[in-house]
Amino acid sequence: MFNKSKLNRVALAVAMSVGLSTAAMAQETSSGISGTVVSASGQSVSGATITLFDTRTGSVKTLTSNSDGVFNTRGLRVGGPYILKVEDAQGSRIIEDVFLNLGEPLNLTVKLENSTDVEQITVTGRASAMMTETSGPASFFSAEDLQAQPTVDRDIKDIVALDPRITIDQTNSNAIQCGGANNRFNSLSVDGVQQNDNFGLNSNGYPTERLPFPFDAIDQVSVELAPFDVEYGGFTGCAINAVTRSGTNEIHGSVFYDYTSDSMQGDSVDGSDIDVPDYDESRYGVTLGLPILKDQLFFFGAYEKHDPTEIFEYGPEDGNFANPLNGLTTATLEQIASTAQNQYGYTVGPIASSGAEKEEKVLLKLDWIINDDHRASLTYQNTDGNTVSTTDSDSDGYAFTDHFYQRGNELTTWSAQLFSTWTNDFETEMRLGHLKIKNGQRSFTDNPDFGEFLIEDVNGYEVHFGADEYRQSNVLNYDTTSAKFAGTYYTGDHTILGGIEYGSTDVFNLFNPGSEGLFTFATLEDFEAGLAQEIEWSIPGSLDTNDAAASFTFENMAVYLQDKWYVTPDLSVTFGLRYDSWSSDDAPDANSRFEQRYGFTNGTKPDFDLLQPRFNFNYNVDDSTFVYGGVGLFAGGNPNVWLSNNYSNDGMRILSTTVTRGEGNTAAELAALDASNTANFGYEVPGYLETQLVGGDGAVNALDPDFEVPSVWKFNVGIQKELGYEVLVGADVIYSKLKNTAKTIALNAIDTGERSADGRIIYTNADMLDPACIADVNSADCSSRSATDFLLTNSDEDGDSFVGSFFVKKDFEFGLSTNFSYAYTDAEEGSPMTSSTASSNYGNQSVVDYNEPGVATSNYETKHRFVLNLTYSTELFEGYASRFTIFAQRVAGKPYSYNFDYDPGFGDQTPWEDRSLLYVPLENDPIVSYGEGFDLEAFNAFVAENGLERGRIQERNEQNSDWWSRVDFKFTQEVPGLMDGHKGEIFFNIRNLGNLLNDEWGVYRQVNFEYNNPVVDASLLDDGTYLYTNFDGDQGQRINQDSSLWFMRIGVRYTF
Repeated sequence: MFNKSKLNRVALAVAMSVGLSTAAMAQETSSGISGTVVSASGQSVSGATITLFDTRTGSVKTLTSNSDGVFNTRGLRVGGPYILKVEDAQGSRIIEDVFLNLGEPLNLTVKLENSTDVEQITVTGRASAMMTETSGPASFFSAEDLQAQPTVDRDIKDIVALDPRITIDQTNSNAIQCGGANNRFNSLSVDGVQQNDNFGLNSNGYPTERLPFPFDAIDQVSVELAPFDVEYGGFTGCAINAVTRSGTNEIHGSVFYDYTSDSMQGDSVDGSDIDVPDYDESRYGVTLGLPILKDQLFFFGAYEKHDPTEIFEYGPEDGNFANPLNGLTTATLEQIASTAQNQYGYTVGPIASSGAEKEEKVLLKLDWIINDDHRASLTYQNTDGNTVSTTDSDSDGYAFTDHFYQRGNELTTWSAQLFSTWTNDFETEMRLGHLKIKNGQRSFTDNPDFGEFLIEDVNGYEVHFGADEYRQSNVLNYDTTSAKFAGTYYTGDHTILGGIEYGSTDVFNLFNPGSEGLFTFATLEDFEAGLAQEIEWSIPGSLDTNDAAASFTFENMAVYLQDKWYVTPDLSVTFGLRYDSWSSDDAPDANSRFEQRYGFTNGTKPDFDLLQPRFNFNYNVDDSTFVYGGVGLFAGGNPNVWLSNNYSNDGMRILSTTVTRGEGNTAAELAALDASNTANFGYEVPGYLETQLVGGDGAVNALDPDFEVPSVWKFNVGIQKELGYEVLVGADVIYSKLKNTAKTIALNAIDTGERSADGRIIYTNADMLDPACIADVNSADCSSRSATDFLLTNSDEDGDSFVGSFFVKKDFEFGLSTNFSYAYTDAEEGSPMTSSTASSNYGNQSVVDYNEPGVATSNYETKHRFVLNLTYSTELFEGYASRFTIFAQRVAGKPYSYNFDYDPGFGDQTPWEDRSLLYVPLENDPIVSYGEGFDLEAFNAFVAENGLERGRIQERNEQNSDWWSRVDFKFTQEVPGLMDGHKGEIFFNIRNLGNLLNDEWGVYRQVNFEYNNPVVDASLLDDGTYLYTNFDGDQGQRINQDSSLWFMRIGVRYTF
């Protein structure tokens, strides 16, 4: 007999668990069942017949236990219910209501009695396994979980956030950060096709602006932080894996509609009123599943459409804006608009407080039960949408709406899968997938040939109009094709898995910032007089921006082999090896001057490989205790854009020039800066700049010829235990050791040999083609490099992380389900590699040494996170379900650093980034003197208040923003349907319920990206000591408005 306590324990456990990236390295898209048939005396029963019946489709799979009584099968559709029947001359067993989890095979022991009677066991509830086997720490969520949880955005991020080890970064496009790892290092796959931001431009982790598939299309989602199965690859953070729903023998579907408006969101935070412009938006969608041929061919489709509204926060003081720019009026902006029209022939965009966006998604799927031994599926998906980016419109300035730009993405994917059982001992899986992305960033200007105009001082603010310089030529398209073949062989108590996967990504990337020019005016008066302060222009030598494009192909091959050994029915161990190779036959165009400078070529082709050993065990200590663990090496997931930069920035493809007003200008330069001398100034760049374009010696991005693919060793052990009274507890730890992490350095930042008084390297910008620099970089004759050359290389030091977590779960008979969990994370890293461009990855980090950031607290660390999930089900109206769900979290703030304001003189190649870590002097420090205007009393008070240790340099990310809390709420009320089997629902979601109740609750404060707080202006004196000239004061944390205001959506849903 099955042990009922084991059944209940596992049902509870399952309910609780509610480098480089090229083509998709396929993750799991199915599930499986394995087990052992034993007699009443405990002896293995060979030749028993095991029949697995899928009640949804009528499909039947028949297995036979081998000489050890073992049976196995893979490639099963997730979900259920299945009915499992075991028959032998000694007796029979029927197990009903069996549900399977994605990538989490079910393992059981069936004990037959000496009886000819068929005994039936019904597993109540969604018991996905009698004894689940896990390949590592993970969480699993069903379609029912997705519908139950509060999610105003209809995004799986709101669901996976139930795992306390996962943080959704509120100020970084809701990026998913797993266990303190960079959000760019995750993988997202749907039906085996990778749909994370493969290229690396989006912080949200998606290749599209929002969730790339219809929310209601998903059947199950798993989040796996360390899956030691060798089939998993292409990430070092976590793998998010989704499979879509399918048709069944019954016609089923749904329709939903929800709505929100300006009256359904908060308008005050912490005592401050916020102007919210008028808007309303709707969202709707449908799903439909049906049999085309009963028991054989099935269809499923899902469609979702959303027309959201983007609120523009910043605007003139007399406009309807949440953050008015005091001193900047509508009249002044209209004056600028008039001058732009009358003098430059350009029409600026209107002064608006909101803008329309769009999103449309469709998914179609066919499932074919070919026969009892073979099944196939084909999935097609298309998502087309955009967002509005209010670039350059912030607390420092205003941008007219023509300067804003839309990020538009169209994603098209298809995948085909074939699961086959050839014999009782051998099964295969084949998969072919394709993904295509069209990504464009285009300013809203009606005149894209007009450059960007920047007026630097308009009553203390910058004002921008015209096409944003980074959007003047910006197109990205890539196609990814992937294939997989895997076979599983069952022999005795071993399951042997082997496979090969191949992926290829073709990239077209056109990025030519400033191709139409950036025209800067110092003042409003200069703008009206047509006297530019500076003109910057970048263009290929052919003057055709299409020649700036780079095209190349990346390839990835993976081969793996794994043996799962069932040592006993209660203990399994898995050993595996995975080999990945990443390469390209395309080399960046070699720049001879670069090689002369640095002694190696920038034309290095990517060519890496790595062998990744994996080990995992699962052990059922007794009927109430389950222990698991493993160790393995993981690689991949680093954004392709880091390599793409090397193709696009070869120093020859794009030529650049700048003319700036100042002392010593030539007559030609002054004429170029005078708009009256150029017909169609703004539409045309002055001809003088064309004569100044210099080829072959621009900025270069290069790959270190000795670059090693970044990887991470992960170690894990965990336990789950049933305490009785349907209380389940669990805990696990994950230790990760980073290896060969990536960083970006500036090659022309040369160590002078000099040091500051607190020990920092003093760099200089030197051109190592100049003989004077070769002789002595400190020589007055040594010329500086006008452009910065960046190298993608490996860090000298690698960090590590420790993540410890636990949960307690209990379901009460009166309808309340509770789940409390907590995670502690201690994560260190080298370079945080926050961005897509080399200059940003170099500049967006707080450091002591600009070219070696060292190891410090990770940007992505969330030290503490508490999560509480409560669901109460009842019937407010007899016969109709009512459900209340609360999701609450209490989270430690993000880390940040105290820095100098601007570079004091250490030779930073990006001095505007304010990234030099602050030296906190002793009370009477011999290496620090103070300028006449320095407020020493206020500075000392600041040091004391924040408990800063004196006499040393502050460490990166040594401080933390405030803790924050948020409570989300969802209520669903069932109402009668139009006929039997149909039902309606009325629901509403509230995000940040606390702010609705009290505007001092739910407030999210954080030091903004790049997570530094520049507090002191200083300069480095000739003797290496400091002169502190100004105390800027604690710049402090800013309230993030979007994350702090409550927000509600109401809607209806009809299912049949």
